[in-house]
Amino acid sequence: MIPNDPLRDKPIQDETLPELLQTHSDLEPHQLEEPLDRTETDLAWYRALYESIPSIYFTLNSSGVVLSVNNFGAGRLGYTAQELTGKPIFEFFHPEDQASLQEALTAFLNSSMSIGNWEVRACGKDGSIIWVKASAHVSEGETDLFVLNCEDIYQLNHLGFFAAAVLPRY
Repeated sequence: MIPNDPLRDKPIQDETLPELLQTHSDLEPHQLEEPLDRTETDLAWYRALYESIPSIYFTLNSSGVVLSVNNFGAGRLGYTAQELTGKPIFEFFHPEDQASLQEALTAFLNSSMSIGNWEVRACGKDGSIIWVKASAHVSEGETDLFVLNCEDIYQLNHLGFFAAAVLPRY
């Protein structure tokens, strides 16, 4: 790690490169490569985590258009990430839930809340229905982007219905 690095939090752009080289001219090349290698490894690890997390993880703009989706999530709905990207998120939810989800997300984005939760039905490409807990999150300082994490709750709901029907009431 480069100690007391004034450029650590600054994105590297073409015009920043001479400044970076000037600032670190006393360092050996291998000292500059170590943080870069570690950063690339960290990015690869976080990318693998994002792509395989067992939830449908969307990044949306403020209009509800899908900017990205993890591979696990796209696959769970029967799509590729490319098929979902650029489309309105509401297309992938049950028709009876689309208007209420759109209203809820609009109210959420216009509020001061940083997290919102709803239970809705996502629709797979094959027409299958997946009950999900949709959790929206806006990062501090963001106004145009938010994350919508959809966790499959079918088994949880099914277990609750089963328990209510089978277990005796005392």
